[in-house]
Amino acid sequence: MVEKNVCTIKDRCRSIVNSTPYRRMPTLLCNAEVDRGTIGLNGFPSKTGISSTMSASNILEGKPNLDSNTLSLSLGAYLQQHEGTTNTTKCRSVGAIALNPSNEQGRHHFMSLITGKKLHG
Repeated sequence: MVEKNVCTIKDRCRSIVNSTPYRRMPTLLCNAEVDRGTIGLNGFPSKTGISSTMSASNILEGKPNLDSNTLSLSLGAYLQQHEGTTNTTKCRSVGAIALNPSNEQGRHHFMSLITGKKLHG
């Protein structure tokens, strides 16, 4: 069963890599791919699992089942992340790439295109 899940995660990562327009993948983005694959596997109830209505993350961690709002941003989507307001002519946003949801309320993690570090939004 574990080997089958590993193969499934590898297949999902391959499909994510081939669906993004990027030629190179930073480590942060690769880690987000694997996280997205495991979130997808553990976030939905399994037909052959212990419960047909509760997911693995619901049973073990108490997290609610995933819905369409939780994964609203696709991995690798480009957007502008708000950085803060100053009374100058500097930019108030920074280019970022969407990574993973950070909680159940719709917040996400992003990778800054300027620093390459993880941002919370």
